[in-house]
Amino acid sequence: MVFLFLEGIVRPLLAVGARWQSIAERNWWPLMEVSILTVLACWLVIRFAAVHLSQLGLYSCLPLKSMATETRRFARLGGHVL
Repeated sequence: MVFLFLEGIVRPLLAVGARWQSIAERNWWPLMEVSILTVLACWLVIRFAAVHLSQLGLYSCLPLKSMATETRRFARLGGHVL
């Protein structure tokens, strides 16, 4: 459902908007379009399918326990960091 919505409605709207703003031919536009669609897909899956991103294999980058561990590791390296 999410895929059909994004490919059938959102991508054509992005294409029309990009042509209207004259950015459709820019080198960076395909990357921006895919990024927008990816973020929107994740949000729709979380919001409407009630699936946590951890169930999809995506985890938060802010676990406090690992941050403390990484801080200790970098502190041990001292001035030896390249």
